[in-house]
Amino acid sequence: MLPEVKPTLDISMSEAIQRLTGFEIQRIKKQLKRPNIHEGDPIETMYAVVWAYENRTAPTTWETVMALEMHEVQGYFQPESVEPDDAMGE
Repeated sequence: MLPEVKPTLDISMSEAIQRLTGFEIQRIKKQLKRPNIHEGDPIETMYAVVWAYENRTAPTTWETVMALEMHEVQGYFQPESVEPDDAMGE
């Protein structure tokens, strides 16, 4: 059983992407060799967003972030909010 990971951020992955700066987006696109950060492998994108947020507090290498286990990266963010289904009459 994997140890529980307390989320580092108080926002979800999708919100974290919306809060990236233009400089962070450019670095991510260059690192991942993509024209758009929303295209390509979503797991790579998740690691890239963790890099961006870690790099805000202290210089962080891509290698440091890529060494994290998947459960640590997934646990970095709050769960995505689930909107109630309007068709259910809520």
